[in-house]
Amino acid sequence: MFSIIILILSIIKAIKIPFIEDYVFNSGTIAHFSAYFILSALWFLNFYKKYKTKAFFISILLAATFGVLVEFIQTFFSYRHFEIKDMIINFTGTLIIIPAYYLLTKKAKKTLNKL
Repeated sequence: MFSIIILILSIIKAIKIPFIEDYVFNSGTIAHFSAYFILSALWFLNFYKKYKTKAFFISILLAATFGVLVEFIQTFFSYRHFEIKDMIINFTGTLIIIPAYYLLTKKAKKTLNKL
């Protein structure tokens, strides 16, 4: 479901928000990074039960491929365009699930040990 939401938001006409666009990291950068972090994390959680050790690879590969496909689909809309920068941000968002997972599990183990 989240994949469909990302696809729809990626092909509809963008809404300009002047005061947000003035920041160094514009709203697009934050949106791409966050969306692909969440997407890859959801796919990781989905694949973890079945594939354990391959779940990272599968979720990152799928999210990265999905990001490339979305960028390609955008070339068919006059108000959207293909950007390598967006693909890099998307991929970076997907890769962050690895350290996030290890940080969260390490913190959870410490908390459980204190109990």
